[in-house]
Amino acid sequence: LKRAAATRQPVAPPAPSTPDLMAPRVLALAAAAAAAVRGAAAQDGLVLYDCFIEYDNDMWKTLWTPEWQEWCCEHESRGCQPTTSTEKPTTTTEKTTTEKST
Repeated sequence: LKRAAATRQPVAPPAPSTPDLMAPRVLALAAAAAAAVRGAAAQDGLVLYDCFIEYDNDMWKTLWTPEWQEWCCEHESRGCQPTTSTEKPTTTTEKTTTEKST
C-alpha cells in the first residue's frame, strides 16, 4: 500500500507584540497582583516594606516607591508626606498710645 504524502501547510508565526501594546496590560496585571498581595498581607499582619532602609540619610525620598511610602507612613509613621496648610497665618497688630500727664 502506498501512503498519500502528507502536505504541510506553512503556519504563520504569531504577530510580534510590541512593548507599547503590551505595557498597559502588563502594568495592569502587575498592579492587580500587587494590590492582592498588599490586601492579603494586611490581613495577615505581614510586613511588606522595610521602613528603615535609607531613612536616616533621606535617600528614602528617592528610593522608596509611592506604595512603599504610603505603607510605611500608615504602619510605621515613616515616609509620610508633609502636610501643608492653605490657610494664611493671621497676625494681629496692636497700636498702643501713651499719654503724658503733666
